[in-house]
Amino acid sequence: MRLHIVVVTPDERLSSYVDKKPDSLIPDSVSRKNLMGGKDIDFSIYSFLANRGTGDLLLRFLNRKMLGADGMIVVVDDDLRGDTIAIGESVFVASMNRGFGGANIQNYFRKLFARVLRNFSVYANLFENMKFRKVFLLPLDNFLALEIGTMKEIFWDQTSAANFSDNLGETLKALLDRQRPKRKGENYDTVYLRDDKLRFFKYGPEKHSKLETTIPPHGLLCGMNGYFRFGIRFDNDLHFNVSVEGKEAKISGRFTDCHAAERDVAATSHINMFPNGFF
Repeated sequence: MRLHIVVVTPDERLSSYVDKKPDSLIPDSVSRKNLMGGKDIDFSIYSFLANRGTGDLLLRFLNRKMLGADGMIVVVDDDLRGDTIAIGESVFVASMNRGFGGANIQNYFRKLFARVLRNFSVYANLFENMKFRKVFLLPLDNFLALEIGTMKEIFWDQTSAANFSDNLGETLKALLDRQRPKRKGENYDTVYLRDDKLRFFKYGPEKHSKLETTIPPHGLLCGMNGYFRFGIRFDNDLHFNVSVEGKEAKISGRFTDCHAAERDVAATSHINMFPNGFF
């Protein structure tokens, strides 16, 4: 796995340290063989100096780093979290204290990365299993369920927490409890995830529809969210079929697309919807 880590900070001293001594930030206790099931991991650590703000500058920087990455972790200064909330769907976000908790830079980041990398490994190992991957990849703005909000909160606020694994496991179980056949009496060969509006989401295996990310009309986030989910690259050729119960039933209504625009869909047998919301 090619794992890219970006430290987003307005602190020129920290930015310079990260660029000059990136390897010193990874603790000796973090063995590549203890992460992601023993897979080979190639770490690359970068800084993004946010002294001119974040916005599109940060998005363009992350887009470039994503090109050669299988995984993306972004560590954000606490004071910038409100400005970077938009990246939380595509990357694995952790926060840092600008004062380093009274420690020096190296000791602070070694302690932080020990927790963050452990939790990222937990998530990455779950993501390997299609049973869980289809849950992580649900279109977050269109699958209406309280558990989706909980999952987003875990990946935004708890990526360095000791209880990350337990909380994520509980939320996954609650979402998996939504699995069922679409029609009574149907066997479990085809299983759907049903949201609170009684819409059925089935992931793959068709690849007949293609994700569109061309700018314009799409924005940078459309592409980021179309290739990565919470820091892991996924197969962008697969999509969800979204439908409703009933052999001849038609689905219609208003849905949110990948650039946060609401669009009405006329009655149809199903909707081809990608994880980033493109349909």
